[in-house]
Amino acid sequence: MLVEGDSGIGKTRLVEDFTARMDEARVLAGGGIPLASDTPYAPVLSILQALARLHLAAADGLLPREASGLPDTFGPTRLLAAAADAVRAVAAQTPLVLVVEDLHWADASTCGLVSFLARAIREDRVLLLVTVRSEELDPARPISVLIGELTRLPHAERLVLAQLGRAEVAALVAAITGVAPSARLTGRLMQRAAGNPFFTEELLAAGPDALNLPASVCDVLAARVVRLPPAGQRVLGAASVLGRAMPHQLLAAVAEAADLDEGLAAAFSHRLLEPRGDEYRFRHPLIQETVYARLMPPARQALHARAATALTELRPPAEPASHAGHAVQIAFHWQKAGQVEKALASAVVAGNLAQAAHAPAEALAQYTFAISEWQNLPDPQAAAGVNEISLLERAAEAASAAGDNTRAQELVRRLLARTGPAPEPVQVALWLERLGRFSWLAGDLDTSRQAYDDALRVIPDHPSAARARVLAATAQSLMLRSHFLASSSYAEEAIAVAQAVGARAEEAHARNTLGTDLAAIGCYADGIEMIRTGLRVARHIGDDAEAARCHVNLASVLVGLARTAAAAILGSVLEGLYLLGRWDEVQARASAALEDEPEPWNVVAVRIPRCRVALARGDLAGAAADLAAMTAVPGATSDAYYGASIASLDAALSAACGDLAGAAGESTTR
Repeated sequence: MLVEGDSGIGKTRLVEDFTARMDEARVLAGGGIPLASDTPYAPVLSILQALARLHLAAADGLLPREASGLPDTFGPTRLLAAAADAVRAVAAQTPLVLVVEDLHWADASTCGLVSFLARAIREDRVLLLVTVRSEELDPARPISVLIGELTRLPHAERLVLAQLGRAEVAALVAAITGVAPSARLTGRLMQRAAGNPFFTEELLAAGPDALNLPASVCDVLAARVVRLPPAGQRVLGAASVLGRAMPHQLLAAVAEAADLDEGLAAAFSHRLLEPRGDEYRFRHPLIQETVYARLMPPARQALHARAATALTELRPPAEPASHAGHAVQIAFHWQKAGQVEKALASAVVAGNLAQAAHAPAEALAQYTFAISEWQNLPDPQAAAGVNEISLLERAAEAASAAGDNTRAQELVRRLLARTGPAPEPVQVALWLERLGRFSWLAGDLDTSRQAYDDALRVIPDHPSAARARVLAATAQSLMLRSHFLASSSYAEEAIAVAQAVGARAEEAHARNTLGTDLAAIGCYADGIEMIRTGLRVARHIGDDAEAARCHVNLASVLVGLARTAAAAILGSVLEGLYLLGRWDEVQARASAALEDEPEPWNVVAVRIPRCRVALARGDLAGAAADLAAMTAVPGATSDAYYGASIASLDAALSAACGDLAGAAGESTTR
């Protein structure tokens, strides 16, 4: 049996666990030694000595003379035959397991002995168990030829240990810590350790977000890197600044031309890089991290500058997401090159492209860098191509779209607290409107209400797109608080102002809210038609965000659940699935959504239908857990819709637990 796998994949642990269970068999073990790779039979001396003790008749010819310092008067052939005889004799008395670990470090004599025994023991009660590292199997090395010959034997098996999957990594972490890991922790460990058990354990001990790799991991990987010739190390260093994978064209532009052919050949033969079509890829993410960490700062900055220049000269992809990704790479390399002016300019460009490609988290990261470096340039506006106010506004919108509404609140407050010339009232009103929106999405309901009231107070009382926007936002705020009549009044005024000034986006927004208001007070047909009119306007002007909100509210009217964004859409879908009796789907999809750890307010929309299913199935513990999580969300129990749903579920749980008085109390006090 040949057990093959990368360093740290678990070969030794598997063998140790296996041999520890061999109550009915005798185990003799040896292994390759890096510093003794030229010493004949060094890896198997302990095995030969044990065989000699167990089979005294073969003792005189079994141990090589090299091991005792005596002259070799009988040659290797006699040793091979004596070893085979001793193995057969011992195996005749009890099953025998011979373990030879790290065969890739073995000398030629040991390899010959292993090859001979593998052929000689096929009729005996013997398991020859050999381990070898995958990265050492260079086709040009004799060990690779031997492994190929052994695995072709009819009585041989080859077990290649694969990387752990996500579920297996989670199980490993739970076994170590005693606690089931979060989805984020599991994902981070998968991203860096790529399913290698040893690396996973070491990163977990150091903290998966630790900037520096544990010394134990660095030592394993650095030992492989230093074996490369100088050209190979330089090419690998150039590759490391480009990430885990890179196209040939880009690596050729960053690495020294004189190093490329020799360096790539060495990196391939040592199984540090591997070709994938027209690109190259590090065999493991931590190899890239290790090589990158070994670069001296001046060399690292120079390589990043070459990478940024090369990417700038390449034609970007036409597809929006790929174009944005290309721009993000350029910004990243200028940042790492330490060229602040170019980094700031490219970060703003990358942020704009990412936002346009519906990648708000990436946009926020770029805008955040630009904001942090703004004060470090004499004329940042000239470099960025935008003023600081515009940059903060874009960052706030990106933060909200990325689900970080607390950060969005901070950015808008920064705008409102700006010193210098006082902004126009219209501008202040629009910032307050945004603060109201972001605060509501963050679950900060009191701040949201105050911000909307302040925006309405500040906005000038004459027709404008800005006034229509503030009126429409105020209407939405009131609608979400279930003040439908007051909301409809503001929505109607917003529509009138928007139509007077041609503000189509604001009109779509107000119509959407008014339709929801009408449906809530029982005018379903009028409400549905009003929402659909708003949807047509939003589609006509290309306002995807408002079109999505129209779909959410339309689903809310049809199903009976009202909230916004992806979690609200899913909540509506789950309510529908619950009513259709498709409870397995409700639980599976809700659980998957909660693994992504959405913002607290959005958790409620997903947990309500899952809690209904748990109650219907008698899973009282599951229902109680969902209720506790919803009750802990600030403002959820006092919200007009959520509060009623939570009270209803709480009463149902009390009744299911036999507490009828408690159920009655929940029904009457909330």
